[in-house]
Amino acid sequence: GQLPAKILSTREGQVLELMSEGLQNKLIAARMELSEHTVKVHVHNIIRKLKVHNRTQAAAVYRSFDRRPYGSMHGGADLARFAPSGV
Repeated sequence: GQLPAKILSTREGQVLELMSEGLQNKLIAARMELSEHTVKVHVHNIIRKLKVHNRTQAAAVYRSFDRRPYGSMHGGADLARFAPSGV
């Protein structure tokens, strides 16, 4: 389960993690210190890259690929870097 890691940029991974927590674009923008417009662009790209139709489906894809046992991903940056070793 590492689909998002191969497809999304680090930034998109961070946006996707916050989306999956149910945050609105405005709140994601504030949390990441980006403009709301920039967040909208990221969200649009995430939805397109994951081949889903809306942010709810994108969040569901994110959660389905986030089954690692060690909890939080510290702001989402780890999603883009994650590569299982010895699996």
